[in-house]
Amino acid sequence: MSGRLRHRYERLLFTYPTDYRAAHGEEILSTLLEAARPTQRWPSWREATSLLLGGLRLRARQAAKESPTRLWTDGFTLACCWSSWSTWAAP
Repeated sequence: MSGRLRHRYERLLFTYPTDYRAAHGEEILSTLLEAARPTQRWPSWREATSLLLGGLRLRARQAAKESPTRLWTDGFTLACCWSSWSTWAAP
């Protein structure tokens, strides 16, 4: 499988908390790579959206448990990341 595809999946996992990625990142990556077509070079839009939103949901859940202030600061940080990514990805 392409090392570039793996790298692209790894970049999509940035929204997941570090401890979650450490515990489950390899499992997620291996599942995604096994399901990929042999010639696939990019994650599908559905996969990318699902990974990004899954990470955001998990971060929001963890932040809400810790403190409401953290929820807002994490939300702002992720909104900035999303904004810069969507600007970069726009045609």
